[in-house]
Amino acid sequence: MDTILDKYGILVCCVIVFLAGTSFAGPWPAPYKRYTVRPQSNPFCNAGVISFCPTGEPDNIMPEFNPGDAIEIYALKKPVWQFKFGDVLGKLNIMHDALGFKNLNTGMNYTMEWYELFQLMNCTFAHVLKNESIQWCNQGAVCIYPGIKDRLWSENGTLAKIATTTGSVFNSFSDWVLWDNRTGLFYETWTVKDKPDGNTWFQPFDCASWCGVISPRFDIAMRDMEKWTTNLFLVLTTSGGIMDHEEARRKHLGGKILGFFF
Repeated sequence: MDTILDKYGILVCCVIVFLAGTSFAGPWPAPYKRYTVRPQSNPFCNAGVISFCPTGEPDNIMPEFNPGDAIEIYALKKPVWQFKFGDVLGKLNIMHDALGFKNLNTGMNYTMEWYELFQLMNCTFAHVLKNESIQWCNQGAVCIYPGIKDRLWSENGTLAKIATTTGSVFNSFSDWVLWDNRTGLFYETWTVKDKPDGNTWFQPFDCASWCGVISPRFDIAMRDMEKWTTNLFLVLTTSGGIMDHEEARRKHLGGKILGFFF
């Protein structure tokens, strides 16, 4: 075991910790686990060059809009570590996703993203310390901060308006985000299957899947589908059942969006 740890320590320990305590009886995929208390981070863990959410709102604080305000929602995507490597990781399709909100009545803009407290590699792989103990610096949380940096997102990625909603819907959504931030604590990088075309054991919970999970429910007519699907994959409920946007287009059906994925 010492030899394995020396050569493959990070990966082996990652898998051991990830699967520890898991019952293989199902159901599968295993649901994302919710918690009641966010644990204190170990002093060993740190975010490195850029701290988590350096310009964000205080913990457990969300902006509140007037119920009748018109709020535009934007899909945001950029290469991971663009600040250091430019579009290098974008060419490998390693991207970071977020949401933007623009209040048309007040002019206030906000960016909202869910990501790692201690950077991607620390959340993906555990550390094997000198005493051969394991330390996994793995937590994720929501960061919301004023403004949308247009050039940052559009230069090598996506800055696309996807919907308009109301302040009332945004405020309800904000309540959900606060709950999610208190209970959804851990970053999950991997999709784990028993074989390439087999059963999924674990689904990822990362920036992109978070954006899909929290997507508001909007009605959409067939004539409006094209402008949505330029940047998104849609899953809808229609009078013909649940289907993706391609099937809905073929069957000439509109419906209600269950979720959208970048």
